[in-house]
Amino acid sequence: MREYENKYINSEKTAWDLRSILWDIGRAWWMILLVGVSAALLTYSAISFFHEDRYTVSTTFTVSQSGGDSNAVSNLSAAYEMAQKFSVILENNILKKTVMEELGMDSFPATMNASIVQESNLMQFSVTADSPQNAYLILESVLRNYPTLSDYIIPNVVLQTLEQPQISGYPSNQLPVTKYMTYAFLAAAAAVIALIAFFSHLRDTVKNEQEFNQKVDSYLLGTIYHEKKKKKSSMLITNPVRSFRYVEAYRMAASRIRGRMERKQAQILLVTSVAENEGKSTTAANLALALAQEQKKVLLIDCDFRRPALHKIFDVQDKELKDFSLVLQGKEKAGGTFEKVQNMQLYTACTSTKEIK
Repeated sequence: MREYENKYINSEKTAWDLRSILWDIGRAWWMILLVGVSAALLTYSAISFFHEDRYTVSTTFTVSQSGGDSNAVSNLSAAYEMAQKFSVILENNILKKTVMEELGMDSFPATMNASIVQESNLMQFSVTADSPQNAYLILESVLRNYPTLSDYIIPNVVLQTLEQPQISGYPSNQLPVTKYMTYAFLAAAAAVIALIAFFSHLRDTVKNEQEFNQKVDSYLLGTIYHEKKKKKSSMLITNPVRSFRYVEAYRMAASRIRGRMERKQAQILLVTSVAENEGKSTTAANLALALAQEQKKVLLIDCDFRRPALHKIFDVQDKELKDFSLVLQGKEKAGGTFEKVQNMQLYTACTSTKEIK
């Protein structure tokens, strides 16, 4: 079996790896939350800036024919006629000018509407303005001044106030701001999640064992799955707290490594990586333990002289250690440098944390 296989098929389409996508989405939760909250606040700001609250004040009249011979039919007919012609009166510039002069306004900041309650002689008159005070004042002014025109347009019709107008403290065109903010938050969050998932799929990284053979020109010896760690809990495979899957993954990898080393008659294995804090020391320690459990004699040496970690992994007191760098330089004897681990054929050469000069 060749150690390296040139595949070079990165350009092929790869399947969506759901686990990797969910992992990337989980790590970017703060970004999703931030964008969602920002979208909700922008929605609130846009509504506050572009939406103008309008307030409506209304009153209700009974419409009847003047004179003693009026009946329900004539009153109903008069109500329909009154509603049609009253709308014409409301749009009359003379009435609007009279109201403006009475209230001391430069413009007419309101809309007026008259409508009939179906199958009745009741007419509802409403005024909508930019404030409840203006709506109320305009409605009162219209009620005082409309007879000057209605007597000419719709004579012999009497309007009697059935319900007095009242000032409303709530806008008549109020928008469900909370609802729109919720929609904006969910839409923005969904968009960010979709983008994260898309770029996670496009990112040229190894997401599973199948992609390793496609993207890496090397031989896969094993896969170590993520294991949750408590602050003071050891990550060694000899710790009974560790999961069966975690322990067996290291044993499988150690078995494959041993087989390849035996075929090549190799006795030295170097564990390294491109950056620090990637788990080199933990991996090396667990591989050494797995090989020692196969009754192999193993010497584990920590060659990171600047930031050694093996003494922490195996819980060896730093003051009990010799400076292995001085042993390599011939300044100290090797006696007492190697420590036996857990009654196995495993010896460690931990480096002291003292600064190298």
